[in-house]
Amino acid sequence: MPKAMVRAAAARAMSVLAKPQITPDVARMNATLSSEIARLTAGEKLALMEELWDELSANENVIPIPAWHKNALAEDQARYDANPTEGAEWDEVKARITRKP
Repeated sequence: MPKAMVRAAAARAMSVLAKPQITPDVARMNATLSSEIARLTAGEKLALMEELWDELSANENVIPIPAWHKNALAEDQARYDANPTEGAEWDEVKARITRKP
């Protein structure tokens, strides 16, 4: 993989990991929620995560697609359009990444 592509992918990954700005009100709420969540069992935490996911995924317009994501997809599409035979089929990639040494 060309170094430029690796750098671009790394930059996209870092932007995903960057934390959003948190207001004092949200920080207080997070602290309260964190202490409540810490008391839950693992099963209760999983149930909470499922509930949150269901709530967020119920309306795909609730979370807007960020511009960097649209740009990354456009770049990936342009690379594919320029050379559609480059790459590997999913079954081949999956076999390669799940193969044990």
